[in-house]
This record gives sequence, structure tokens and C-alpha cells, in this order.
Amino acid sequence: MSTWKIVFIAYVLTGLVIILATKARNEVFGATTATERAQYPVWKTAALFAIVVPIALIFWPVFLPGWLRKKETIWDKFQASPGIGQLKGLFDAMNELSSDGCDTDEIPGSTGEFGFDLSNPIPTNTVMGSRSYLGKLQMADGGEVRYERIGSFSSPVSDMPVDGYELTDQTGAKIDVIYISPYHRRNSARAPRGLKLLS
Repeated sequence: MSTWKIVFIAYVLTGLVIILATKARNEVFGATTATERAQYPVWKTAALFAIVVPIALIFWPVFLPGWLRKKETIWDKFQASPGIGQLKGLFDAMNELSSDGCDTDEIPGSTGEFGFDLSNPIPTNTVMGSRSYLGKLQMADGGEVRYERIGSFSSPVSDMPVDGYELTDQTGAKIDVIYISPYHRRNSARAPRGLKLLS
């Protein structure tokens, strides 16, 4: 067998191994969906593969970079966005501060009315956890609860600042002010008096 034939066979076999071993297999052999194959006559599907497979085998070095490249997901784009690294650093720092916090629905040693007194703030995990908690709050009858942060306060049960939020109903009428301590290991599953939490 001549040298060029050996080279050609080796080239095609290399292409076949690459196609079968990478995500190219899905792109080459998945050129049509199962639904499309069911709709087309068998000869059309066979003709398509008779064209696609040889092209992939002959021109595999051209397609190889695309086959090997990892597809960028929405999460990849999100992580590459400017400022995401800083936000992650802030989140990690808050998580570190929360490591000594409680893992209960109410802070041990609290006094006064849950959520409504600075001496009994609602425990949550990070500021994002506070927003998640607030987003699940509803009126007892299922009505919408809106919130607006009004500042940071000191509390006798926390060395860290406690955040105050003014709650209003969907008409804009003030409900009350609640206090949240975002330096704990999880969000409380308890709702303040007159309110309820979505599961």
C-alpha cells in the first residue's frame, strides 16, 4: 500500500475517533432530530448523513476548534460580567460573618415581639437572604407586602447592625417597621405577627 493511502486512512480514522470522542458526535450524528427523521422518508435521512458524515471526516481539522470549545452558558456570561467578582467577594465576606450566627428561627436570648422589636430581630443569611425573606412575606389574607429599607440600627442581641424595613400593603398603607439581622446561618422560617411566609 502506498504511503499516501496510509496517510489518508490514518487521517480519516483520526477524524472518526475525534468525532466519536467529542461533542462533535452530537453535531454530526444529531444533524436531524428524531421528530424530523420520523417525518422524512428514509432515503432523505440517509442522503443527509451520506453528505454530512464524509464532510466531517474530511474537514475535521477545520471543525475541531468549535468541537473542542466549551459552549458559553448564561452562568459563564454572568460570572464574566463586570462587578460580579466584587459582589461575590462581598457575599463571601457576609457568609464568613454569618458563620457564628444562629441556625434557628429566632435569635437565642431575644426579648420583645418577633420582628417588630430591635431586641428580637428576624435572623437571615446575608442581605440577599433578607431580600429573599422579605419577598416571601404576605399579609395574612395573601395580600402583597412591599418593603423599603430605612436604615441600620443597633440591637442588644447582636454585635452587628440590624436593618430596619418599613412595610406597606399594596395600597401603600403603612403596616409597620420590622427589623432583620442578616448575619446568621439561615433565613428564619417564622413570620412576624399578622403576616405569613410563602413556602
